[in-house]
Amino acid sequence: MRSGVLVILAAALVVAGGAAQRATPASTSAADDVRLLMQQIRVVHPNPFHATPEAQFQAAADNLAARAPSLSPDQLLVELMRFVNLLGEREGHSGIFTLDSAHRRVFHVFPLYLYKFSDGLFIISAPQQRSLVGSKVLAIDGIPAGELEQKVRPLVPRDNEATRTDRFMSFMLTAEVLHGLGLRNGTGPARFTLQKPGAAAQDVTIAPVTAGAYLRLMKPEFPSFVYALPRRPKPLYLRRRAEAHYVTTLDHGRVVYVGYNLTLGSTGPLARRVSRLAAKRKTRRVIVDVRLNPGGDNHTYAPLLKALRAKSVNRPGRLVVLIGRATFSAAQNFITELERRTRVTFVGETSGGSPNLYGDVQHVELPTSGLNVDVAAIYWQKSFAADLRTAIEPKVSVALGSSAFFRGKDPALAAALAYRRG
Repeated sequence: MRSGVLVILAAALVVAGGAAQRATPASTSAADDVRLLMQQIRVVHPNPFHATPEAQFQAAADNLAARAPSLSPDQLLVELMRFVNLLGEREGHSGIFTLDSAHRRVFHVFPLYLYKFSDGLFIISAPQQRSLVGSKVLAIDGIPAGELEQKVRPLVPRDNEATRTDRFMSFMLTAEVLHGLGLRNGTGPARFTLQKPGAAAQDVTIAPVTAGAYLRLMKPEFPSFVYALPRRPKPLYLRRRAEAHYVTTLDHGRVVYVGYNLTLGSTGPLARRVSRLAAKRKTRRVIVDVRLNPGGDNHTYAPLLKALRAKSVNRPGRLVVLIGRATFSAAQNFITELERRTRVTFVGETSGGSPNLYGDVQHVELPTSGLNVDVAAIYWQKSFAADLRTAIEPKVSVALGSSAFFRGKDPALAAALAYRRG
């Protein structure tokens, strides 16, 4: 079995058993699109009413179908996003993502990459205006960044709120979403109010580009997919973010460090190297970093899991795993199994995925709207059936501030190195 890797900003999906299936029944109007989507949710999803009662879900579909002909395309986009989110938590794979290349509609995105640090929302990539990197985003067209975040968060599919924290920026930067929410009069250039540390705020006008152009602009700094944090000279995990997995040593060889960035490809060679290094007398800790891992194929991590369960690693305080908001899908399956089967200590942020989750989407085309909707088709239970948590919380919580990021510091890794079993 596999769990799909949903990479929101790249609109890339790896799905169980090959390519995702596509549902394309006939539809001739916006109202038909809504009815089609409701029908396909019933057909595809294994438990569509686990969060919202069936009667309430169907009433929402009927209401939206009745209103759809009077809505503009952008208003309908927003309302469809809101509707799909009735699926609830553990549903980070299901939804409408504006950077998905499967849409027939062309969306427009402001060519920035934003990240929410502990001290606010900052620009961390701006390929066309690199001088803006390091700026805090105060407002767009005079609307405070915090207010914009609260408006778009309900549209963002999630396993939990950490998923939304990881993803809301792409929705906030999509011109059609802001227009559909009634926050802007159109989809043209916008006025961004920005502030560099120690400087006065400034207004900068930025024009959106197509979603395809956005992804091409971002690729040099996001070599595999566009998600989480970009490649930077330091720290280590960002310098080597383009590698699916690797092993190195830290602290004069006393710490084995495993960068596990994608749950794809065989982990056999990786596991063998981890085992060899962990068996050395001077090794005191094994750190596995899945902060940048959005998932992949959960058949591939078995050798690594076995190596981490060995006596040379699986001892209290010896195995430490770094997790965060981008740890999702098959990567979440991996850390859930570690939680159940080892004496792991988690360090970092709340995970973006749930211990038990819905995944492996089928694509539903809405012909009139030109939209693609992903609907989960499989429930992945990697924890106990009664486990109602929507995330794994770290034992040692470490927030990332903008100053640490821009100075190339890694406070989560520092905490993992310094951890002492209490």
